[in-house]
Amino acid sequence: AHLMEGAKRILVIDDDPNVCLYLEELVGKLGYGVETALTCREAIARLNESVYDGLLLDIYLEDGRGDEILDWLSSHRRRDPAIMMSGLADYSLLTDVVEKGAADLIPKPIQPSVLRRTLRLIVDQRIRPHRAPNPPPGT
Repeated sequence: AHLMEGAKRILVIDDDPNVCLYLEELVGKLGYGVETALTCREAIARLNESVYDGLLLDIYLEDGRGDEILDWLSSHRRRDPAIMMSGLADYSLLTDVVEKGAADLIPKPIQPSVLRRTLRLIVDQRIRPHRAPNPPPGT
């Protein structure tokens, strides 16, 4: 991969190899380094080896759920921002995964413009769109 020195690295975690290939190409074109994992186990092995600038994480994986990876990140005090992907139109999941530490949830099929905007916001600017601001001291 012809990456710019110091390119931000994204880990794509999805149990569909075609989705991984599609996202690898899409995210790579946006100028990020990309690695992929097809299972929770593989994702955690990669996370044990290195820190990422962002995770694109499917909610349902063959050997578990994406939120198990959120739990792993928080129990290891990791700050790699996780963007959840869900093919379900049900955004009731959003509050669950945000409470568990996800930075955002984007719908599948992934729209390139939505992905680009989300990565720029969360990975490049490190903004958390769904984080409630901390209440002012003394409230």
